[in-house]
Amino acid sequence: MKILLPLAAIAAGFLATPSAYAEDTNARIVRVSDLRLDTADGVAKFDRRLAIAAKHACASVVDFDRAGRRAAKTCQVDTIAAFTPQRDTLIASAQAKRGVELTAR
Repeated sequence: MKILLPLAAIAAGFLATPSAYAEDTNARIVRVSDLRLDTADGVAKFDRRLAIAAKHACASVVDFDRAGRRAAKTCQVDTIAAFTPQRDTLIASAQAKRGVELTAR
């Protein structure tokens, strides 16, 4: 009986593994290395990229009817909302690095 419990735990781990990877199948990478996040233009481009990535990530939601379109839009809004704290941190970090500009008179 002592041998069966560890084997059951290992088997349960293997069975749970595919579902863990299945959640990441719609993951998208949003590149920001070419953007200046300390400018309004850079932030606007970043937000457009986030919106496009969310749209692609939620593309598996069927939107043939009104309810499906609402579900797809909800998915996009929720995806962007989930990423908002990371977005804000990146922007704040970029703006903090800019520092204070002094000019001589």
